[in-house]
Amino acid sequence: TKRKCRYSLTVGIIHVGVLAASMLGTSSAFTLPIRTSGSLTATPPHRLSRCNLIARDEAESMTVPTLKEHLKERGLKVGGKKAELVDRLLDSFGSTDSLDDELADLCGGQLETESSTPGGTAFVKNDDIPWEGEDIPSYQEHLEELQAMAFLSSIGDEEACDRAQQTFDSMYENYITEDDASLKPTTEIYNLLIEAYAESSKPNAVEMAEKILDRMESSAADESSDDDDDESETAATTMPDINTYTVVLRGYANRAQPMEADAIFRRLYDRFMATGDRELMPTTEAYNQLIRAWMRSGTRSAASVTEDLLNEMIDANEDAALPNAETFARVMNCHTQASKGNDASSNVQRLMDQMQKQYESGIETLKPNTEVYNAKIKSLAVPGVSDGAVRAVDALHWLVNEYREGNKDLCPTRATFIAAINAQTTNGGKRAAQEAEKIFDQMQTFAKEFKDDELLPNVRVYNALIRCWARSREKNKAERTRQLLEAMVKESNLRGDDEVTPNLQTYNGVLNACSFPSRGTTIESKYAAFRIAVQTLNELQASESCEPSHVSYGTFLRSCGNLMPLSPKRDAVVGNIFRKCCEEGFVSQFVMDSVSDAASESLKSTLFEDVVGGKLPREWSRNL
Repeated sequence: TKRKCRYSLTVGIIHVGVLAASMLGTSSAFTLPIRTSGSLTATPPHRLSRCNLIARDEAESMTVPTLKEHLKERGLKVGGKKAELVDRLLDSFGSTDSLDDELADLCGGQLETESSTPGGTAFVKNDDIPWEGEDIPSYQEHLEELQAMAFLSSIGDEEACDRAQQTFDSMYENYITEDDASLKPTTEIYNLLIEAYAESSKPNAVEMAEKILDRMESSAADESSDDDDDESETAATTMPDINTYTVVLRGYANRAQPMEADAIFRRLYDRFMATGDRELMPTTEAYNQLIRAWMRSGTRSAASVTEDLLNEMIDANEDAALPNAETFARVMNCHTQASKGNDASSNVQRLMDQMQKQYESGIETLKPNTEVYNAKIKSLAVPGVSDGAVRAVDALHWLVNEYREGNKDLCPTRATFIAAINAQTTNGGKRAAQEAEKIFDQMQTFAKEFKDDELLPNVRVYNALIRCWARSREKNKAERTRQLLEAMVKESNLRGDDEVTPNLQTYNGVLNACSFPSRGTTIESKYAAFRIAVQTLNELQASESCEPSHVSYGTFLRSCGNLMPLSPKRDAVVGNIFRKCCEEGFVSQFVMDSVSDAASESLKSTLFEDVVGGKLPREWSRNL
């Protein structure tokens, strides 16, 4: 009965392996390697034939049921202690002579035991024949390897999920072929495999995670339908638990797929209601991942949907599902994304007041933290918020002072400073760039004061400051953004890491600062800005970390139109850049508009002669 149960599971696992190969494009549909002496080798089924020769330690490592099964196959007695069963099995093979004869027949002649074959290749002595894999990894070793693969997947290793699948397949094969119950994959093992897929950035990886969840549910249901008590206990070891569903939810949240996340959440909720098993009650983390999926989607309905979920958690009043600071912060961010002007800050403040009231009523998990205040500062960066820039700076200064006074829950992060800079960009007025520089300087001072490298400006902080300068009316904005770009390159070389390495957004920010000169800019200043634009685009084209996009080319074309006088030289530059866009498949509507503004009428008629009925040739836009 048990063997029948295992084979039914084997079919299920093979199905998952084949599905993984088809969905992720792996070369092998289903591989079953195990680790042997430090390398991966295929292991034949642990089934003994008359020509097998096994070592005593191998026989002694077998379980009693396995020994009895092999003795029964040979028509021998199956009674007695394990030591007697081992001796009886070894005696059944007789001497090694019969084995030598069979090997000689197989090799077409006498079995060579010395190195007398061409090229020095010899058969090994009988006692050294490696009939089966040695040192099969234990359950704990498989577990630790899967944990490592799940972690690597979460930090961007796209191949980690494939290696996790191989580890799982190896473990399951060893469980079957070695008849070793200690290697039976448990729910914890399945969850780690699912996590490796859910965290992967590979296409369809999270769908693969959901398919494994499906297989766990169906396999466990099939096993638990059997009346055998042992099998019912076995089924429980692979039944999906709350962590299984939460990991899949996180996978869909990572990909900003709220509808798929909602389906998984409702599936969990339905199982909880159907079984009454409180271990399956949706937890705070499950709710938070669903809310995060809606937040990352950026849809307008996210604000109302997530606030309904928040109220559902409050109304349930279950300790396992009480909202925490993270829950409120994410709902606040949804309101910031969906609201305009003062509505954003007022909705966020309303939620903060609600949170503070409930915290004061005794719910410790609702103590406001940095993430909550970051959400508040982000709401002040929504365009049109009254005094948003000033209020953002006040909130930042309050956080800094609170942390200095010992409130470790309110340590400003890079996200805090970025939000404050963004508030200057959108609501800061004439001196926005100078105020943003002060925030930037304060961040560096704060990082040095507390010796916290995590607070040193990274590429996202620099990009926020460059964007603020680019949108300002400062006459020296092209020069200042260029200085910031060069500072990033220098800092990246000094630190020796990629956290501050300029990216595409950095270069595009500098190009944007060049392309829109302030009113009253002199001819000399325009010429200097254009030189910076040319230098920046050239460096972007030569960069090893990123390459130009249609935004890069379109913005540079704007620089041509706004900084160069109308002349044959301008037409030559515009024509060359546009043709380059066509060759690289980067012609967007933005590029077309920029060319239309910068090119002469005669050049436009030449460049657009292949545009028929307003439709661009498909190859022009193939890489958008």
